Amino acid sequence: MTVFGVKFEGDLKGPWGPYVSDSVGLANEYLAEKGKRFYFSEVDVSQKVIDGVHCCDMFGWVVPGEDADRFEQLWLSGDCDDIEGFDYASVEWKDENGVPVPIFDMS
Repeated sequence: MTVFGVKFEGDLKGPWGPYVSDSVGLANEYLAEKGKRFYFSEVDVSQKVIDGVHCCDMFGWVVPGEDADRFEQLWLSGDCDDIEGFDYASVEWKDENGVPVPIFDMS
């Protein structure tokens, strides 16, 4: 299974895999409207179920669309020093009338 923004297929295996996949997908749908992309790093142990959707709190990079190709090459190569200039964020979820909405904290 391949999910945009997830580097290691192992992150999608096990009991949390479908939730990670859904959460990363929802985060990317939300950011696409803002011209940005989300690249998953790790999952937190917290999750919420919003309208039947398991939403995992997680961490990763929020990258402007115009920088996504360059970031993705660095990210896939494992060149961690060069990706430090990009925004690393925590993601929590808010229930807006039954719709899961990601809240990104880049502080």
